[in-house]
Parts: sequence; structure tokens; C-alpha cells
Amino acid sequence: MTSHPRTTKITLHREEPLQRHNLRAGFVTYAHLRGASDRAIAHQTRHRSLATLGGYVRVQTAWTDNAATQLGL
Repeated sequence: MTSHPRTTKITLHREEPLQRHNLRAGFVTYAHLRGASDRAIAHQTRHRSLATLGGYVRVQTAWTDNAATQLGL
């Protein structure tokens, strides 16, 4: 793994570099799926706003927690 303090890219011997934003989103999503509270995640990631933190949650199963599924349509 290589990185440079002034860049936002980390390369893991892959063609495409990983970026901090994607790593953070992966952490937030995984913690969310494992049941960590939003406040605990925000404390770890240093988010000041829970609304901003919510943008990092990338749940692939959108129908699992979707209000529309409760409408019975």
C-alpha cells in the first residue's frame, strides 16, 4: 500500500486508486449494517452533522428498508 500525505488517493497495487471518500463510505456503510449507532459512527469519522453522515451510507438492498414496501401496492 502506498500513499502520500498530500494526496487523497491510496493505491493497493490495483489499476484504480482507492479514495478516502470511498473508504469512509465503506466504513460507514459496514458499521451501519452491523448495528452501530449513527452517533458512534459520527464520533469515529468526526462528522459534525448526522445528515451528512447519512449520505455516506450506501446500502445496496434498497428494498429492505424502503417505506414504499409498506404501502401494499
